[in-house]
Amino acid sequence: MSRSHRYLLLYVVAMLALTGVVVAVYAWAGLAWFLAAGVVLLIPGRIGGYYLRDLFRSRLLVDQQRFHEAVVAGNAFLADLERQPWRRHLIYCHYGVYTWDVEAMARNNIGAAHMELGEIDRAETILRQALQTDRDYASPYCNLAVIAYVRGQAAEGDRLIALAAEKGYSGGPLDQLISRVGSAYARLQAQ
Repeated sequence: MSRSHRYLLLYVVAMLALTGVVVAVYAWAGLAWFLAAGVVLLIPGRIGGYYLRDLFRSRLLVDQQRFHEAVVAGNAFLADLERQPWRRHLIYCHYGVYTWDVEAMARNNIGAAHMELGEIDRAETILRQALQTDRDYASPYCNLAVIAYVRGQAAEGDRLIALAAEKGYSGGPLDQLISRVGSAYARLQAQ
């Protein structure tokens, strides 16, 4: 079982447990306690969202095809992370199936933006940096595969796609759903 499949299973178990707790609190204490518990549960996500905002903005801007701005936001996040490394731990309040390493996420976003801008060599360098940070992160392998295919290196592209699948990304319906959820979550947190 790949790490991303373990993370996904962890999320499902956590959501089921949280649902059970919510139902129990509501049944035991009523609506007022239920609403109070909801507010308390939202606080860590909002705090984390504040300190990870440029990370989420970089993802949102890539989705919106505003690639230059995505690079700026991603680099701003990396600069903040260098000054305040404790920020990397706030990802545990958020969503991450393929990695929980915020530096790798930011580098993947920046690399994808450079790739879309046609800056292939720069994109490859940054995507490889993402993999140096987290070698089990599937998304950079997919992006590097695109670069290999663009360069006419089909065998290398196939190898990278196979590595992404080994790391938990097959491009199937579940991965597409996870991508859409990640995009929606980035829109929410980037505000």
